[in-house]
Amino acid sequence: MPTTGTAAARLSTAGASIYSAHGSFAVKPEVPARVREGARWFFWIVGLIFADSVLVTFGSGLRRFTGLGMTTLVDGLGKAGSSATLHVIVNGWIATVFLFLGYCAVEGHKSAFIVGLAAYAIDGAILVGSNDYLSVALHALILVAIFRGFAAMGRGLNSEPSGAAANAV
Repeated sequence: MPTTGTAAARLSTAGASIYSAHGSFAVKPEVPARVREGARWFFWIVGLIFADSVLVTFGSGLRRFTGLGMTTLVDGLGKAGSSATLHVIVNGWIATVFLFLGYCAVEGHKSAFIVGLAAYAIDGAILVGSNDYLSVALHALILVAIFRGFAAMGRGLNSEPSGAAANAV
C-alpha cells in the first residue's frame, strides 16, 4: 500500500498545527519573538504599577518614578485620608487592563498593541502636565519598546517561516 506521507507530516507539525475540517493539518502561524518581546513590556508596566502601589501603601515618596499619570490625577482629586486607598484601587484596575492587553499582545493581536500604546501615551501626556519628567522619560522608553514589537508584527508574519512551518515543508 503506497504511503502519502501524511503521517510524517502530522508528527512533525503536531506542536504547531491545527486540525482542519478537511482532515488534514494546517500550520498555525506563530507569533515572532520580536513581537513577544514588545508585548512583554505590558507586563513590566504591571510590575511598575504594583511597585507604585506598594510604595504608596508604605508612604514612600519614590512613587512618582514608577507611577502613572492617571493615579496622579486621582491623587489630586482624592482627600488626604483616602488618597492612598483610592490610589491603590485605581492602580489595580489599570494593572488589570494592562495585564489583559499584554496577554492579547503576546498572542499576536494588533489591536492590543494599538490600545496599549494609545493608553500609555495618554498616561505619559498626563505626566507631562504634572511636570513629572522622570516618569515621562520612563514612559517614553517603554513606549518605544512596545512599538518595536508592534512594528515587528508586520514584518514577522511575511518574512522567514517559523521553525514549525519550516519543518512542515
